[in-house]
This record gives sequence, structure tokens and C-alpha cells, in this order.
Amino acid sequence: MSMTDPEEASGQQIANFSLSKRQLSWLSVFAFLAFLSVAFGAFGAHALQSIVDEKALSWWQTGCHYMSYHALAGCFTSLFLAQLPRARVTLWSFLVGIVFFSGSLFTMSLSGLTLLGMITPIGGFLFLLGWGWLIFVFSCAARRT
Repeated sequence: MSMTDPEEASGQQIANFSLSKRQLSWLSVFAFLAFLSVAFGAFGAHALQSIVDEKALSWWQTGCHYMSYHALAGCFTSLFLAQLPRARVTLWSFLVGIVFFSGSLFTMSLSGLTLLGMITPIGGFLFLLGWGWLIFVFSCAARRT
């Protein structure tokens, strides 16, 4: 492909659905997080059961679940980014929310540092912010059509 090829400039054409490089980048990030959520879930189910107590295992599972939900939601949101560029706020909210929410729960599970539980609600707030912003973006788009 030459540098002036429109497909190269915009990313890849998948089944008559054009994805920009920015969309592909976000999809890669969230697909990787979805992969990690499955790997972490398997680790928790098989390796952690004999190492940590039931409460720590519950924290681990909650972190995996919310990481999985928001990784998939990030993939979904990435698909609309070219048409709805303001949805980028949602992507950042989900990404940072995963780091704070799931990351703090994973760290608490492994270390026992329950003080990190003060960080977890920040991640939860970021998840809510992301969902609220996505509702706003879709509502604005619906009014324009």
C-alpha cells in the first residue's frame, strides 16, 4: 500500500466497516484488558484458592468481573469513536477506572493492604462517569439525527 492509500490512512476496512487507527488502538487496549481479566480469573480460581482467604478471593473475583465488563464495554465504545469522538471520555474513564477499581482489589487480595480499599470507590466513580457520559453522547447523537 502506498502512503496515500485511503485504507492505510484510516486504519483497516473490516466487512465494510472502516476503523480508524485510533479506534484500532483503543480496541487493542481493551481487548488486552479482556484477555487479562480471563487470565486473572483463571489464576484466582486455580492458584489463589489455596493461598488467600475467602474474603481476599472475593475481592479478586470482583476485580476480574468489573475488569471484564468494562473491557468489553471499552471495545464496544471504541467502535463508535469515529462517529462520536466525545466518547473518548468514556474510554479514558473505563481505562482509569479499571486501574483504580480492579487494580486496588487485586493488590488488596495479594497483599492484604486493606487501606487500598479507599481507592476502589474512585474506580467505581470513574465507571459511573464513563457510563453517564456514554448516555449523554448517545442522547446528543440521537437528537442530531
